[in-house]
Amino acid sequence: MSSLATSSFDWQHYLELANELNGSASLTCDNQAVLRTCVSRAYYAAFHVARSFAIQCRPRFEFELKNNKKSVHDSVLGEFFNKGDSKHEIYVLLNRLRQERNAADYVPNVNIGKEVAENDILDAEAVVDRISNMP
Repeated sequence: MSSLATSSFDWQHYLELANELNGSASLTCDNQAVLRTCVSRAYYAAFHVARSFAIQCRPRFEFELKNNKKSVHDSVLGEFFNKGDSKHEIYVLLNRLRQERNAADYVPNVNIGKEVAENDILDAEAVVDRISNMP
């Protein structure tokens, strides 16, 4: 059996990677590539933690993801939209992270600044922390 089928990836490693890349001053590749990667990995760390939480809280959600016409990203966001203050705060952060990740991954003429990458990492950490502290 392959290692893909038997191992479980810790999505928070994406946050660690984003922090490492953001803090590395001696990178030889293009700075935009590094900052865009930071934004993308920060979003995906928060997104996958949120997705796992939604499945844990409502196991049927995993089935719905497979049979839903909405994107998995929209579906996960929907699990936090207007569901009480603490979940809605997660929705707001995750939605903004998604928009910035889309720009970083798909819009070639946008300039991603270091401050954007740093703020996205902080917001992704906030999402993970808030979810970790939910009952």
